[in-house]
Amino acid sequence: MEEKYIPPKGKEWPERSMVRIIRNYFRYKRELGFHEEALQGKLILDLGSGPNEPIANSKRLKELGGNVVSLSPDYKLPEYRDGAVRHPTWNNISVAGIGQELPFADNTFDRVWALTSVTFYGDPQDVPDAEKYWGPEVCRVLKPGGEARLAPVLLTDEISSKLYKNLVESLRKLGVMARIEKIPNEDLPKEVQEPDTVYRLIINKPLTNHEQ
Repeated sequence: MEEKYIPPKGKEWPERSMVRIIRNYFRYKRELGFHEEALQGKLILDLGSGPNEPIANSKRLKELGGNVVSLSPDYKLPEYRDGAVRHPTWNNISVAGIGQELPFADNTFDRVWALTSVTFYGDPQDVPDAEKYWGPEVCRVLKPGGEARLAPVLLTDEISSKLYKNLVESLRKLGVMARIEKIPNEDLPKEVQEPDTVYRLIINKPLTNHEQ
């Protein structure tokens, strides 16, 4: 029988050292560290988009020719969903779902981006069972040749460093390239309390033999 992710019950999401700051396209660019010139015609999953859908609504990304699917569990809530579609400029593709069970076919997206979402609330130190689900799910929906960038990865002590090292090793066993990369302090908001602990996770799915 296929194993399903069961969210923790009766547990408050942890308060992390990363402060909650309004997200926009340029914050995504700085903290995820992607290259704009590679976005033309790419299908991008914004994993944990939040109510403002900062990537789908970005004029800059539209100029670059990127196409966005926004995913958030809150779209299951009528007041959240209805508020989004009543917005005068709303014409986005918005999907209800969670990172641990992505409602998409294999090899769907050229890019997967997540900023203060899945790595934040599914940190393996705080939610030990979550990481074994969202990591493989991100790999599954990436196209061959695709790339995922997720942040923040907070390496605050030896325990968190070891847990993320284990995650990277488990992802590599799935046939992808994965690494943890330090986000330059100058690319972080000034309000971040411990900038030297903030990293990003990068996953690259290799092309298959006949696609190379």
